[in-house]
Amino acid sequence: MPTPISVHTHDQETHDQQPYSTALKTNVPMASTNFTAIDDGNSNPRFVRLTMYSVPHTEELLKASHMPLGMIVQPLAELAATEEPIKLIDFGDEGPIRCLRCKTYINPYMVFINGGKHFVCNICRHENDVPDDYFCNLDMVGRRLDREARPELHNGTVEFVATKDFVAREPQPVSFVFAIDVTWNAVQNGLVAQAAAAIKDALYSGPGLPAGAKVAIITYDRSAHFYSLSASLDQAQMMVVPDIHDMFVPINEGFAVDPQESRHVIEGLLDALPSMFAQNRTAEPVLGAV
Repeated sequence: MPTPISVHTHDQETHDQQPYSTALKTNVPMASTNFTAIDDGNSNPRFVRLTMYSVPHTEELLKASHMPLGMIVQPLAELAATEEPIKLIDFGDEGPIRCLRCKTYINPYMVFINGGKHFVCNICRHENDVPDDYFCNLDMVGRRLDREARPELHNGTVEFVATKDFVAREPQPVSFVFAIDVTWNAVQNGLVAQAAAAIKDALYSGPGLPAGAKVAIITYDRSAHFYSLSASLDQAQMMVVPDIHDMFVPINEGFAVDPQESRHVIEGLLDALPSMFAQNRTAEPVLGAV
């Protein structure tokens, strides 16, 4: 039985010598390996990775293996500097082409038939019409002549520009919620003071937050403490939620605020946090509820 170190070393040496093509039917690079992937029709393992190299054919075989079968999906994983960026595709107001039955997006494994007038979904096998503006003739082996010019037909990972049908509501300003541990250990080792100073520095030093961004602050020990940071207040108002099994936000307005409009309230709270909880003797934080 090879040791984990030797297995990792061998895998790293293998992928140091050549890039990994996602079309190859070989084991994907290990999660701990530095590699360069070439998207040849399957997704880069940085985005999608199974917990097993091979999928058991039956449920009984899976149970007998005593191995977990799952999938790790990271759609916004960072690519290596040597890898090509993800292609962005805009289908206009009509949106990306999808199977009418199961809504699968157009991908390299859709099969075009009838001279390119129809395509068969690779998930549900439903036969779909090809829109007139997307039609293209097929070559001798049944592949579209423009396959190499269309990333959605030869790349395993692409991004589609979303149309209004995919937008349930207008994009909202980003909100940053800072949760600070104020248990006895955090107070004694200076974590509360350091966290407060770091948040204050992030908000009001350098470039700050993006325009329109909002900020909220939570502290927690055995309970969760929410703060109203409304600009109309002279100082922040704290509301405590002791029921960690049925957590809710007890503030309708003033929880997430503009950091510039409420600067005097936010700075006052951050400056006061170390002294507010200096006598706190609670040792266990409620991380799950937060």
